[in-house]
Amino acid sequence: MALTSGFSTALILLDFSAAFDCVDHSILLKVLQLQFGVTASALQWISSFLASRSHCDTLSGSSSKIFSVPFGVPQGSILGPLLFILYTSNVVKIASQHGLMIHLNADDTQLYIKLCCYNLENTKMKMTACGHHIQSWCAFMRLKIELIWFDRRSTLDDDNSTKNLNLDPQCSIPPSDVIRDLGVLLDCRLNMTQHVSCTARTSQNLTSETLS
Repeated sequence: MALTSGFSTALILLDFSAAFDCVDHSILLKVLQLQFGVTASALQWISSFLASRSHCDTLSGSSSKIFSVPFGVPQGSILGPLLFILYTSNVVKIASQHGLMIHLNADDTQLYIKLCCYNLENTKMKMTACGHHIQSWCAFMRLKIELIWFDRRSTLDDDNSTKNLNLDPQCSIPPSDVIRDLGVLLDCRLNMTQHVSCTARTSQNLTSETLS
């Protein structure tokens, strides 16, 4: 919608590496109780669901020792993604504080902001401040950040370094020309050429394999 109106938009993708394994049970239960009003037997049920979990590795019939799992929510479960979204709900408040919009998809989070009045520096300042805030909030998680600018105009500085997201002197994130977001390839012009070409190639390969 922003591109159709002649604006540019910056999209920041946050990928929490091994995110489901980093959930602190005690913090999650406090979030559920204080922020979402989950109490009494409902809270006890969730606590029981998370507690006393263990795991071991098995290879060629041999198993490792059994280790307790004090952190994380079960992957592949129905409740796992929901509990993680509730656990990370504060990221919505952080984005709002800095004027960024947000979409949450389990451990994939998208932050985006429209570039108003060609004010690149002001937009970058909001993005950087939001990035710092999120980094400090989730310092215990391994966080991967990707950046892309969607722009159909040629008025922005052609030097891509001016669009870097500088979170600190040692961390400068350059914008990508193409990113993969929830399985869809998005290019900086948002014309979907890359995604259509990739889908067509995959379809041709599947057709060839079927015919052979």
